[in-house]
Amino acid sequence: MIGAEIVRREGMYVLRKIQRSVTAGEISRNVLEIGLLVGGGIMLLVPGLITDVAGITIIMRPVRERIAARASNRSSGSIQIEIESFKR
Repeated sequence: MIGAEIVRREGMYVLRKIQRSVTAGEISRNVLEIGLLVGGGIMLLVPGLITDVAGITIIMRPVRERIAARASNRSSGSIQIEIESFKR
């Protein structure tokens, strides 16, 4: 029950952040954060100590934002390389 409340609260935070975001990079990062929240919530539902610890860790805002930032930076770099290779 506590995990569900945390996921709901953090989900509302990310949805408000999506409403304020303007650029495509911010939107994709926020969508990735929602995916992380869903994944963390599912991990909390699965029985087991390891999945609970992993789910709580993913749901924590600083950890989730850092994971989303790293993933979006990696994906934007690979897209840029692909575009540059098509120009040649």
